[in-house]
Amino acid sequence: MPERGMGGLSGVLDGSARAVATALVTVAVLLGVRLAISPLIGDPVTISTYFGVAGGFVGAVAMVLGLDVLGLSGPTPAAQFWARVAGDVEPGSARWPGLAVHLVYGAVAGAVYPRALWWVLEGAMMTVPGGLLGGVTFGTVLFVAALVYWLAGAYEMDTSVDLLARYYTLHLVYGVALGSVVGTYSLVVG
Repeated sequence: MPERGMGGLSGVLDGSARAVATALVTVAVLLGVRLAISPLIGDPVTISTYFGVAGGFVGAVAMVLGLDVLGLSGPTPAAQFWARVAGDVEPGSARWPGLAVHLVYGAVAGAVYPRALWWVLEGAMMTVPGGLLGGVTFGTVLFVAALVYWLAGAYEMDTSVDLLARYYTLHLVYGVALGSVVGTYSLVVG
């Protein structure tokens, strides 16, 4: 019986490449849906949204790279979430799908960033200094949201101050990367 899921790609891509490809396709589909419904909701997608997606993806990649730097080699919260959604999967064996989920989270959160902070910073986050300030703020808000998911039981996490500080640091790294990319808007677009 042929393997189900990725069809013809399952024989070409290994688990990690398949997870990254799935993340990229998911982001593309979400952007396509957003583009398709924008005339219906009267809210056109602007170039700042694309800067946000790119910044969110870069930030998520920076977080993933930071996992090893900060010594966080166990199952990530995203891997635990994936294992719970997938069913009979151990969180330890869901690292790559979890990282793909995290890349999608990062890109989607990045798409929301320019619109979410526009009213707070009145467009200042579209400059490099404003982008960095807004990015750090946004990374902090996302960390607090992750804690709420943890409290709701979406995943299990050690609550030692050391571990929470490491995850908070990674969310700040995400925010700095996101803010840096979105902040270049004024330099690129003018």
